[in-house]
Amino acid sequence: MEDPNAQLFSGPDDAEDGDLLQKELYEKNPARVKAMEELYYSKMCSDLDAMGLEGEDRCRMIFTLATSSVLDIISDSSDPMDSLNMYNALEGYICLALVNKKYKVDLLAEMQKALEGVDLSKYDEDEAVDAIAKLEDEWWEMPQPLLGHRTPSDALREIAKHIGLQD
Repeated sequence: MEDPNAQLFSGPDDAEDGDLLQKELYEKNPARVKAMEELYYSKMCSDLDAMGLEGEDRCRMIFTLATSSVLDIISDSSDPMDSLNMYNALEGYICLALVNKKYKVDLLAEMQKALEGVDLSKYDEDEAVDAIAKLEDEWWEMPQPLLGHRTPSDALREIAKHIGLQD
């Protein structure tokens, strides 16, 4: 007999199924938000009222409380190594977004433009994949005019240090 609650505590069976991943990762978010609202909204409102915050200060505190709570929930509900890997990816995404904002650039689009100029016809398929991977790695270490001649890696490290994610 199949456990009717099995899907409550397990992920998709076939990680290659894009539709299933889309549903599991994104389309369930409105239901997750509603469930989290039921769990946390009243307490958060009570705490905010007790703080006596208004206007911008209240908005900032709402954002801080909500974001901190979500990050804590993710950490508490995941294997520690999975959480660490997820946070490393999240921090990379945040730093990339902040570099893009600071320099008014899209680093990934800029890298894509640089790679589009590569003549892959001189490589067989496996060599082309290796060549692209090598060029991607090298691109992150090339000074970029749009970054004030910093390398993308340096710009990411500077942002990470500035926001306290790197010593």
